[in-house]
Amino acid sequence: MLSKVVEKLFSLDYRLSIDSALRCIIFFLLLSIVYSPVSAQNVLTGEYFFDTDPGIGNGTTITFTAGANVTFTTSIPTTSLAVGFHQLAIRVKETGGRWSEFESRGFYITNALTDVSNISAAEYFFDTDPGQGNATAIAITAGATTNFTVSIPTISLSPGFHFLAIRTKGANGKWGIFEARGFYVTSSTTDSPNITGAEYFFDSDPGNGNGIPIAVSSGATVNFTVSLSIGLSPGFHFLAIRTKGANGKWGVFEARGFYVTGSTLDVPNITKAEYFFDTDPGAGNGINIPITAGASPNFTVSIPTTGLISGFHFLAIRTKRADGNWGIFESRGFYVSPIAENSSDIVAAEYFIDDVDPGEGNGLPLTVLTPGPTVNQSFIIVLNGIPSGVRKLNLRVEDAKGIWSPIETASFNVLVCTPPSPPTATGASRCNNGTVTLNATTGVIGTQVYRWYADATNSTVLFTAAQFITPTISATTDYYVTVYDPATLCESNRIKVTASVINTTPPQLNITGSVTICEGNSIKINAPVGFTSYLWSNGEATREITVSIAGDYTVVVSNSTCTSQPSAPATVIISPKPAKPTVTTSGTVDLCDGASVTLTAPAGFSYLWSSGQTTQAITVNTASNYSVTVADGSNCSSAPSNIIEVKTFVRPAKPTVDVIGTTTLCGTNTVGLLAPVGYTIYQWSGGQTTPGINIAAAGNYSVIVGNTANCLSIASEVVTVTNTGQACTGGGTSNSPPAISSEPFATQIEGKIEVDLTTLVNDSDNNIDFASLKVINGTTSRGIAAFITSSFFLQINYSGSPFTGTDRIAIEVCDLAGACTQQVIDIEVVGEVIVFNGLSPDGDGLNDFMEIKYIDVVEGASKNKVSIYNRWGDLVFETDDYDNVSRVFTGVSNNGKELPAGTYFYKIDFSQGQPLSGFIILKR
Repeated sequence: MLSKVVEKLFSLDYRLSIDSALRCIIFFLLLSIVYSPVSAQNVLTGEYFFDTDPGIGNGTTITFTAGANVTFTTSIPTTSLAVGFHQLAIRVKETGGRWSEFESRGFYITNALTDVSNISAAEYFFDTDPGQGNATAIAITAGATTNFTVSIPTISLSPGFHFLAIRTKGANGKWGIFEARGFYVTSSTTDSPNITGAEYFFDSDPGNGNGIPIAVSSGATVNFTVSLSIGLSPGFHFLAIRTKGANGKWGVFEARGFYVTGSTLDVPNITKAEYFFDTDPGAGNGINIPITAGASPNFTVSIPTTGLISGFHFLAIRTKRADGNWGIFESRGFYVSPIAENSSDIVAAEYFIDDVDPGEGNGLPLTVLTPGPTVNQSFIIVLNGIPSGVRKLNLRVEDAKGIWSPIETASFNVLVCTPPSPPTATGASRCNNGTVTLNATTGVIGTQVYRWYADATNSTVLFTAAQFITPTISATTDYYVTVYDPATLCESNRIKVTASVINTTPPQLNITGSVTICEGNSIKINAPVGFTSYLWSNGEATREITVSIAGDYTVVVSNSTCTSQPSAPATVIISPKPAKPTVTTSGTVDLCDGASVTLTAPAGFSYLWSSGQTTQAITVNTASNYSVTVADGSNCSSAPSNIIEVKTFVRPAKPTVDVIGTTTLCGTNTVGLLAPVGYTIYQWSGGQTTPGINIAAAGNYSVIVGNTANCLSIASEVVTVTNTGQACTGGGTSNSPPAISSEPFATQIEGKIEVDLTTLVNDSDNNIDFASLKVINGTTSRGIAAFITSSFFLQINYSGSPFTGTDRIAIEVCDLAGACTQQVIDIEVVGEVIVFNGLSPDGDGLNDFMEIKYIDVVEGASKNKVSIYNRWGDLVFETDDYDNVSRVFTGVSNNGKELPAGTYFYKIDFSQGQPLSGFIILKR
């Protein structure tokens, strides 16, 4: 661990205006330079060369045993080399033929046959070499290796770039080569301008200002992290970075070398790290550093130095990859103080001006507010009575044991001038986190400029312009602005300018956390009252929203000045509703004479039948439409099942057959047999299935009637028909009965039939008695009254009796000879459903629901699905088996929400036939 005395000297932060002939800006850039194999590889062979690279594979071969980590010793002859300095370079080849970059070391070939002499002298010079032994001497301690610290004045140098060179001499009188470093001497008598810009380039310098810019915050010292876009070819490259001052001048660049691999795969992760002091013990033999494996691990480690002797040392760190390869080490020098014990906390400080040291403890005291191993504090240096001109500030600190640190010295300039008048500036405000724009006005004359500061005493200038955009701030912050005159180097008093931040808290919703609703349902989420505007995450702008879609819902509110942060989300979870259930039956649903049927829903749910029962199965013996809704464990209900229509029938009584005409046939006469009307099933003994039949052959005839196949009557009494086999006689001449056409009639639902019967009757004997035309029983088979007018027109009015399907009528006509004929004619009643295109659900009993007329009588229409959509195409209502009674659209959505007045689109799908669609108007 470094001496705390040294730490204190460099950790104390004192702030004042410093005039310096040289400002040195130092930054360190650590690059990971690795060779990247595609997988864990063995080192196969190596080669070396002197001075000039002959190309990969063209060096002198080095033989060793292959392995993942290779340590070898080899003898390399130098007999072919001339006296002087040379470079030895070595590289290795891995499995797959991939060569590493070379590692080189310099050395010197001498004519001498003895060891090199100790270093006995040293000297330095600036810019131009005056010749060995003619430079400025440096006092050193002779030895094979010498460490020294020297103060080198630069006051004789002109402003601009210079080079400092140092070399040493051996005891044999021979001088070594010099080592040089560049630096810059400024002509300014004030602080160097703040850094305002930075740029970088690779390999070749494009010239000041032509590099790739780096965004930095203005300041005397700038720390920044930047992501570099490389796009370089495989091989060695150099990255250089330089900065620009507020005066527009660029500094020298600092460069570091690195290597771009040609591998197309990522470099393996770093898995291990180690360190050592001064001498490399070999890869893997250093002191382990615990790290978290990764592509670029960052770690902080405390490294003890208790075992090191006083003096200069080097700390080196290197890392190992997942493939087992170690990288090259990175080293830094440091100094161990000869003081035997650690220093205590800093407790005091003092300063004196210029070169007369009053002695430790006799300087002008500075109060240390918070003693500690490191003190970061601003001090006020009193300059009253100090003459103008270039002065020197000397500072030292004292620890709790009474030990004083060495003196830290810096130059500054005392100016005699009249400060400019302070500027005028007003604060500004914003809502929540962000930047604030502050403006200074008045006070600037000529070349004077505005300077912005973070506090009332800090010397770091944040910005130099009338308008200052603050960094992102989250709380109200004070800034300070002055007027600075570069001609006199004087500055006005600092004026405080406040950047106000109005923080708005997120609004509280009525739902916190999550809520679960069933599919098809909705829930209302509302924000607090009292704001002028609301904006939800789904785009709605009302205080309350109704949602039926899963997701997170947040809102921001505004009071016309500030907009809040988003609220905590209200999470809506949709629980899917069970599938529409299918009901099974224990047998036929056409029940005869009090029979029953069991209806069963799927297992695993709770149940609600349309008849009110709540069991899985119900047994019914009453005619009705039955359906069931099931609910799951989340109490989410399904859509109703398809309707099971249960019908009840009473077995008909033994039917009576009406005989129309005579049962004794002659010639071509027929006799009409007519069963009772009102049944859907007729089974004649002769196989006929119509209510009435014409018989032209002798035989025994009976009929069975009913409305369902499992509930039929017993057979009627037998009607015996005989045939004389002779021609019919009437007035002594042969006579044939009239004939009636059996072509069916047709009409619309609730329509009328009016047919001229004279066009349907003909007689070969031309002796029809039209006055004998009559409707047998006076009605159709469905009981609808039928009339024959005096003009022999048949009239049937179905108004008030809506149905579709087949009806029948029996007609009789005779001739003047008394021969009669009967004919049963079918009547086909057809039609379509009619949608009434308006509804006003106000409870007055008129148009309270969307009526679909005849949906219960048109064949196949009762099995349907009705869907209603709003003008945006959103489904708002849907039901199966719409019936104008219990399954109707009343202007309420499936979610139970009353829909607004407007135009809606409907679509009706039928179990058979084409769908029907159109528009309806909802009025309120």
